[in-house]
Amino acid sequence: MPLQQFIPHAIPSALQLAEALLQTDPAKRPSAKKPALDPITAIYQSYNEDPGFHHWMHFGRAYYDNIKHLIDRTEDEGRVKILEIGVQSGGSTRVWKQVFGSKLDYVGVDINPNCKQFEKPADRIKIEIGSQLDEVFLKQMCRQYGPFDFIIDDGGHTTQMIVTAMKVLWYCLEDRGVYAVEDL
Repeated sequence: MPLQQFIPHAIPSALQLAEALLQTDPAKRPSAKKPALDPITAIYQSYNEDPGFHHWMHFGRAYYDNIKHLIDRTEDEGRVKILEIGVQSGGSTRVWKQVFGSKLDYVGVDINPNCKQFEKPADRIKIEIGSQLDEVFLKQMCRQYGPFDFIIDDGGHTTQMIVTAMKVLWYCLEDRGVYAVEDL
């Protein structure tokens, strides 16, 4: 159907251009520029360090949208305190270090004692061994390291584990803090 029917007073050259653009592959249209990557997704895509790292790429944008206020925090406003349940291969310790730089205070929790190898005190990365089902242990994490600006539950992924941890850790979250539960 010709565009002139919908835009009767348009000049012919504008109609020709519009018709040509409509026949062009949408991805190749001038207005189809891809949005700039957020910094976390960019780190996910370029990550090639040891320890390894496996993450869903769409998490980057979701995290960025919710923690931008923490990323933008200045050194004078204080460190960003993160508690992450589920260290596994240790890659996220390096990712969060890239995101927050010298502002990072990271505590990782895992039940696997081998995760202690990812501790890097010089980078303010601490690893504690314990279960997210152990309320006494979680309260100790709050007393020793909290309150936290950002809590990530990437641990056991069962309802019981998620609810147990959240019941304790929710009260260990700063105002304007973010609590994320992965892989629901």
